[in-house]
Amino acid sequence: MKGLAETIAGLKRTRDAVPRAMHEALRRNGFKIVKSAVANAPVRTGNLKNSIGLLDQGPNQVAVVAMAPYSAFVEFGTRKMTGRAYLGKAVAEHAGELEDDFWQVLGEVAPT
Repeated sequence: MKGLAETIAGLKRTRDAVPRAMHEALRRNGFKIVKSAVANAPVRTGNLKNSIGLLDQGPNQVAVVAMAPYSAFVEFGTRKMTGRAYLGKAVAEHAGELEDDFWQVLGEVAPT
């Protein structure tokens, strides 16, 4: 029964570690998107670039945000101005990386 007890203890450690590791993967990818959005953002005063950041919104959710009041107008445009999708472009640049990072994190936390 010693082997069974060790297996159960290992499963409990993995159960507790996976959510933390997954959240870290989300944060890591969120920061990649923030970095790209800052690089892609048009600059007049620097306020838009400085307003881009990452918000933790719970154990399985992060949000990349631009807090400048006019950020949506720059991203999507207006009747008189074409949008400059600095944030959408950043998300597209890193879209495939999140799943890869999840699998990597799972492999580190719960190796086969």
